[in-house]
Amino acid sequence: MTLHRLGRCPFTRTNETRALHDMKARKPTMSDPYERLMKMVEIASSGCWVFKGNLQKKGYGKIKVKGKDGKYRQDGVHRVVYRKFYGDIPEGMHVCHHCDNPPCCNPKHLFIGSNRDNMMDRKNKGRTFISFGELSGHCKLSTEQVTSIRSDPRGPSELAVVYGVSKSTISEIKNKTSRKHE
Repeated sequence: MTLHRLGRCPFTRTNETRALHDMKARKPTMSDPYERLMKMVEIASSGCWVFKGNLQKKGYGKIKVKGKDGKYRQDGVHRVVYRKFYGDIPEGMHVCHHCDNPPCCNPKHLFIGSNRDNMMDRKNKGRTFISFGELSGHCKLSTEQVTSIRSDPRGPSELAVVYGVSKSTISEIKNKTSRKHE
């Protein structure tokens, strides 16, 4: 008599091992996203609820949620928390942070705003950097050169050759349609 016929073969599945195998093989269910994300949150001394899970490049937390169409997609953690505490987010609106901490999902730190509100909030908090002149990264002429071009009596054709730029660039500098801040 073989072990297989006696039911003692280590490769024969019993009802118990079959059930265990079936449980492991099943796709895990997507529980409430809020419950899942709260397992990945640490509370900082600042009061921020810092999400320690999957972050995108700019630092905002992301979590998989089931959409209205029944399909799963990534959504911002701060948006999931906002919906949990305050309800739906109006179409075209942003969930903004009072604390300016992208991984934060403390509902007390979140507010609804339009794109304009978000940009104004950023500007008012001094987080907007608009580069001009030499700071722009696209600039070919220094501030000193611009000042020199404006005071030079020669025409655009001559100055363009001297400075290695186009005649129109020289004309725009002289007419102050370009580099107005200098």
